[in-house]
Amino acid sequence: MFKKVYLDNAATSWPKPKRVVEAMSNFLIRQGCNPGRAGYDCSIEAGRQILKTREKITKFFGGISPENVVFTQNITYALNFAFYGLIKKGDHIITSDLEHNAVWRPLKTMEKKGLISISVFPFSQKEFSPEEFSRLLKPETRFVVINHASNISGQVLPVKEIGAAIKDREIFFVVDTAQTAGSLSIDATEIGIDVMGFTGHKGLFGPPGVGGMVLSERVAEIIKPVFQGGTGSVSDSEFQPGFLPDKMESGTPNTPGIIGLREGIEFIEEEGLVSINKKTEKLKDLLQKGLEEIPGVKIVSGPGEDFVSTFSITMEGQDPGFLAYYLGEKGIMVRSGLHCCPAGHRALKTFPEGTLRFSPGYFNSQEEIQFTINTFEKIVTGK
Repeated sequence: MFKKVYLDNAATSWPKPKRVVEAMSNFLIRQGCNPGRAGYDCSIEAGRQILKTREKITKFFGGISPENVVFTQNITYALNFAFYGLIKKGDHIITSDLEHNAVWRPLKTMEKKGLISISVFPFSQKEFSPEEFSRLLKPETRFVVINHASNISGQVLPVKEIGAAIKDREIFFVVDTAQTAGSLSIDATEIGIDVMGFTGHKGLFGPPGVGGMVLSERVAEIIKPVFQGGTGSVSDSEFQPGFLPDKMESGTPNTPGIIGLREGIEFIEEEGLVSINKKTEKLKDLLQKGLEEIPGVKIVSGPGEDFVSTFSITMEGQDPGFLAYYLGEKGIMVRSGLHCCPAGHRALKTFPEGTLRFSPGYFNSQEEIQFTINTFEKIVTGK
């Protein structure tokens, strides 16, 4: 019997590649200095390590320049920085019905205060239509905010097509890549993304506590800082620097986390993005088909054929929370509930009970997947 089968990679990928842990540990043991705050060797080296990560992220995601990569605590912070640093009173925002609370809560809060208006395209129910999407556009439409892939069903939204539909308009395109960064190829510049939020602890194989955003040039010029404080630069001024990345990064950065993030990306590059995606998709398909054959299991899905290696199920007469608990007793770790996405569950007709979510990762095996199928069947049938 397996001691642990971890199938919650949509929340946080685990285990981490050995090189990620070793690089972070090596920094803390051998250097550990504060970057950009002094002229001694290890402080300069710490700053150099952060710059190397900016350069890596710029190349990996097709960004404009390393200065346009802003580090934050996670993607939730990045998206909030973008919203509160860019959105103005009277703006109209178009978004999807599959948005995570990282998007939904700040936008709904702004709407409640009368600052913005929101229109929703029902991606959970229908495929993208440029004509139908264009009907949502208004003279005051200033942002399109899209979750690249649902963290409930794994459905991939057509960001390239959306980017093309608004390309010649004065509309900023914000994309939440929490479920796709490190899994799908993303070229922010080619797609026309103005703010690409990313997080390090999921598909990029980095540690928790580091994320950020890749900014287009037009956003870089106008985005305003949400926080102000020490940056290590222009210290003689009583005001925040006006240049990136400093104007958006106050306080001591998470240097070991940033280094770990770079190592995670380098692991992806060594293994090959296509190879990683192929393996995780194979494991996901095996698990989904195996569970689907069990009487009463229903796969939660949406239109289209593009999905990441995350999916949810419901089962007639069974509470997702209890199912997750029983699986956990057997060492199988999955997530149940609303997954911080009540709007998506309402759209998918799984509110308020939620779903049982499975998200295999690169370090899972076919044996673990088969063990999970067999165990789940025994739990629900009692055989």
